[in-house]
Amino acid sequence: SIRRSGSPGVGANLFLRGINSLYGTNKPLIVIDGIPYDINDYGTSIIANNYTNPLALINAQDIDNVTVIKDAASIYGAKAINGAIIITTGRTKNQTTKIDFGAYTSLNQRPENLPVMRSADFRPYLAEQLQSKGLTPAQINAMPYMRDDTAGNPQYFKYHNNTDWQDAVFNSSVTNNFFLKVTGGDNIATYALSLGYAKAKGIVRQTDMNRYTTRFNADFNFSKKLTGAANLSFAFNEQTLKDQGIANKTAPIYTALIKAPFMIANEVNDKGVLSPNVDDVDILGIGNPVALINQVQAEGFDEGGLADARDTGDAEAQGVAGIGKYVGEELVSLRAMVGPRGFEQRDG
Repeated sequence: SIRRSGSPGVGANLFLRGINSLYGTNKPLIVIDGIPYDINDYGTSIIANNYTNPLALINAQDIDNVTVIKDAASIYGAKAINGAIIITTGRTKNQTTKIDFGAYTSLNQRPENLPVMRSADFRPYLAEQLQSKGLTPAQINAMPYMRDDTAGNPQYFKYHNNTDWQDAVFNSSVTNNFFLKVTGGDNIATYALSLGYAKAKGIVRQTDMNRYTTRFNADFNFSKKLTGAANLSFAFNEQTLKDQGIANKTAPIYTALIKAPFMIANEVNDKGVLSPNVDDVDILGIGNPVALINQVQAEGFDEGGLADARDTGDAEAQGVAGIGKYVGEELVSLRAMVGPRGFEQRDG
């Protein structure tokens, strides 16, 4: 598998038989308790480098067995031509009531900063770049971000800073997971009920995820020859998403690496007093990573359910009927203008 992002809850591209087609899908079919889940129908996203997680709607604590079949077309048809991943969730044969509870916390350490130029190094470098484009030294020194005098220069405090943009984008974070499972039953029926909750914060600020899962599996003994089983599940997944990659207008990580360090995140007046308002696109045409983190919000919602009932009696008369439903939604909103070139409008 290839995971395209480090954001919480973002999926990966799964491959069982390699890349077989340049235009068609190469993803395997996922089958959960006998119900096919075609991830190709739900894999699109308007957020750069965000991929729907095909396993987002199943709690890892519920998984009892995973079987990988590289050639499953004879079983599930053309959708399984790239193989299939068969997932079976946990059941119980024990009639004694049992309650399991689990909780764990993980710490996510932010990466070390990539080495970039500070203001003292970046300003001479920028002057060389401008000179290579044909500007004279006098023209370069007249630029507002090159002037070192405070008298008659109302933008001095705007262009004389030493901002670490990576610190403005990254932070260490915490992930919490909680799981509750109750099993039991009697001679007629046994059941397994589970509830799960996960809250994860990403190392990129304002990239959070909340996931709620519930599952109910039951087995019934109607007679010596007639038995049945039922599987019910529902999950809801909410994510805060950011564009990623090399989109210098909307991707905060990339913008943090290329933005001039002598800029500042917030607006500042000619007296050096900071405003609570974030600054917009700078004079060099680069967006503000802090504005992209705090103002541009993209919400992803995934919800789905699986339900099936099956006759597990005589081998000559077995059957299964089920339904699976998945709904994905993404909303992109801009709470404050970050400049005419600071973002690309998307429809969500």
